[in-house]
Amino acid sequence: MAGKPKTKTRKRYYDDDDSDDDETGTSLSKFLKAVDDIRAFHGKLTYLKLEEVTFYLTVILGQENVNFLLYLIKYHVPRSFPNRSHYVRNIYQATVQQGDTDTDRLDSFIQCLLKHEENIDVDPCDYAGKLWKAATKLKDSCMKFYLPNITECQKCHCKTLYSSTKSVTNITVYTLQGPIPCKKAALVCRKCNTYHSLTGYKIGKEKRLFKLKQSHNLIYGSNKVYITRRLHEFVCESR
Repeated sequence: MAGKPKTKTRKRYYDDDDSDDDETGTSLSKFLKAVDDIRAFHGKLTYLKLEEVTFYLTVILGQENVNFLLYLIKYHVPRSFPNRSHYVRNIYQATVQQGDTDTDRLDSFIQCLLKHEENIDVDPCDYAGKLWKAATKLKDSCMKFYLPNITECQKCHCKTLYSSTKSVTNITVYTLQGPIPCKKAALVCRKCNTYHSLTGYKIGKEKRLFKLKQSHNLIYGSNKVYITRRLHEFVCESR
């Protein structure tokens, strides 16, 4: 009489008693633990490596959306810009289908990616179409974000600059391709309180302008209007 057929039990590679403790098994265990954390809205992802986080994001968001999210962090919104993660999240959510991921979960992903920012490797593709879509949907200026292109105070030369939240302003940058709605913010020195705007700074009552490279090759028109050097040169040569 034949005995009962043996049923194969599926082995869970992330069991605590798993004897295979090589690098692959450990990474898989950490990855599956992160999945459990995220599902419980804990979002404790800081112990994961960048490649593990991006792998998980690719599974649930798709490669194209992950590349766009990485682009926003690496190239689009400057590191010191006020409320940076808020802008990254809003722009991303405005370009993807509703239901892809909720706000709490997305915030956890973004905070984790910001911790790994130095190691992010993504091509600076042209996402103008996506950014215009976000700007239209949000009714906000988000095509580009500008900070003074400096690393130290121009008065006392210390490196204690911080971005001023009150200085965030919607601006229009006129280019050869047409006007672009952008944002700018100022940098202030913690030591001497010198205020650095996008194109210059003040020492006492004396206003000093940055070199063109320091001001992103922008020419000041007014507090909310700037002109690119290429457009300025084109207009001057046409006369």
